[in-house]
Amino acid sequence: MGQDLIEEGLLEIFLQDEFSRQNPVIAKIMDGEHYIATDGIWVKGMSFAYQLDKDSVTRIAAIYEQHKQEFMQFGVTIDIASSTNLSTSFKYAENFYPFLKFRKIEKTGTLRCWVKTRE
Repeated sequence: MGQDLIEEGLLEIFLQDEFSRQNPVIAKIMDGEHYIATDGIWVKGMSFAYQLDKDSVTRIAAIYEQHKQEFMQFGVTIDIASSTNLSTSFKYAENFYPFLKFRKIEKTGTLRCWVKTRE
């Protein structure tokens, strides 16, 4: 697990500088309708533990054994600890970002905190 951050002040300077140079890509994203992720928490995998009834664990075990290669190909493993307990693990080939913080790119190139309000 880790965190990636974009230095917002430096990003604003970059956007304003490139906009003044008439960079067409920057002009498109500075229309007041675009957002950028400035902070993200990434993970390489996740694990979950479950306590279920015996029938559910038996069905899951049968499906897993029948398709074990496919599950493993996608980085998924299931560990049956007992007749009612199991865990699943997911490993990602690349960083997975389940949590991101977005900022709205204003027409001026400044970044504004994006907060969805209820109407």
